[in-house]
Amino acid sequence: MRRLGMMLAASACLAMACGSEKTTSTEGEPTGGEPTSGTSTDAAPTTGALMCEAYLDDEDDGELVVITLANNGAAPLWFEAVGCVGVPPLQITNSQGESVPVLTGCAPPDCQSVMEGDCVRECDPCSPPPGLRLDPGARLEVWWSQQDVEFLDITAECAPGPGCAGECIRGVRRPPGIYEITVTAYKECAGACECAEPDPEMGCYVSGAIEADQPVTVTVPLDYPAVTEIEVPFGE
Repeated sequence: MRRLGMMLAASACLAMACGSEKTTSTEGEPTGGEPTSGTSTDAAPTTGALMCEAYLDDEDDGELVVITLANNGAAPLWFEAVGCVGVPPLQITNSQGESVPVLTGCAPPDCQSVMEGDCVRECDPCSPPPGLRLDPGARLEVWWSQQDVEFLDITAECAPGPGCAGECIRGVRRPPGIYEITVTAYKECAGACECAEPDPEMGCYVSGAIEADQPVTVTVPLDYPAVTEIEVPFGE
């Protein structure tokens, strides 16, 4: 089973996806770009003893939500790929119907790093793979950090290094609730639809550009944090 990381931690994009040099590590990459859903930039307190502490991440136990895309049908499926490593785009909403930002690519550095003087904001000039193929019976894991992200503007007082003040992201504890995870696959493909390195059990990247058609969208509820492993089934 192939595992791809999709970190929502403040310190990373999707597993191995694009981001600043500091935030492109794992998962990320977690995966390439702007967040897949927008969120407003908030300002942390600008006065008081706790001013700079407001930019630090909430405590994170490092656990992940494992989202498994399963092709239970009799024909192959194709997915778009985002990020340097390439993960299927996921749309995630909370119990209020609001989009949860998913970092799949280029993103601001994490606030704690810029406070420490690591202020690299350039993005890796990568290109995502052209697409993913999931053959019948194949299963693809995507990892989702159990932290969400908050976009802040950090002041020069807390990030005094050259070019450090500005937008950054902070990891925040995800509230419990029912989340909906939506994924789209495609039943038809034109172009380089075969894989350069076929893997009928884990899925693989196609060998070149494709045009996908006949979308199939599946949405599953996730009762977080009671459930941290969930399957998104296709072909049933």
